[in-house]
Amino acid sequence: MLVITKKLQDLFLVKVLKKYKIIFETSAKKVELKHSK
Repeated sequence: MLVITKKLQDLFLVKVLKKYKIIFETSAKKVELKHSK
């Protein structure tokens, strides 16, 4: 039981981290565009 919950936790963390990474990268690109102009 604990093993299953651990795997689910890891999957959840990976999903959250990927989502934040995408948000961070897109916002970083927007900032770069503002600075380049």
